[in-house]
Amino acid sequence: MTENKKNNFDVKKILMNKAISYLAQYSTTSKKLTLNLETFAFKKKFDLPVLTIEKEINDVVYKCKNLGYLDDETFAKNKLNKMLANGISLKQASNKLLQFGIKLDMAQSLIHKISSNDKNIELKSALKFAEKKRIGPFFKNSIAKGSKNDFNKFMGIFARAGFSYELSNQVFNLESGFEAEQLLSKLK
Repeated sequence: MTENKKNNFDVKKILMNKAISYLAQYSTTSKKLTLNLETFAFKKKFDLPVLTIEKEINDVVYKCKNLGYLDDETFAKNKLNKMLANGISLKQASNKLLQFGIKLDMAQSLIHKISSNDKNIELKSALKFAEKKRIGPFFKNSIAKGSKNDFNKFMGIFARAGFSYELSNQVFNLESGFEAEQLLSKLK
């Protein structure tokens, strides 16, 4: 029996060291850390039952949260701000947060908080997206910009990125990249 307790202690110590090592390198969520520790434990092939290893992993993740090494809300805020600054729509950002393991209610509350603080956040994001993809006002060939085929092509790109039709049309109807950049600087 004492041998089993010693194995549990060793496993917990090994898992905690792995968690600290992982958290020192990457900013992550509790779900991602749990998956990383499960993969590590599977590769190590500990001589303990699966339920015991899962309990140890949950204990390590809980301890990391209590020590302040792991904070899902801060991770989500930072990721959301970075995604919006890079031209990702709120819909797509919400989906990506869910993929990172952020709970739906937390993701929705963060998006609501950010969009209530800045009413033009989606427009800024759409302008950044258009600039990055060189579409709409940033399209190089301004002579062909007015064609119906280009309009449909650009609106499809915006739609697949998660932007609404009204917002996409507003960005598309800007005359030039200069006008779009002026609007973007006004919104900041």
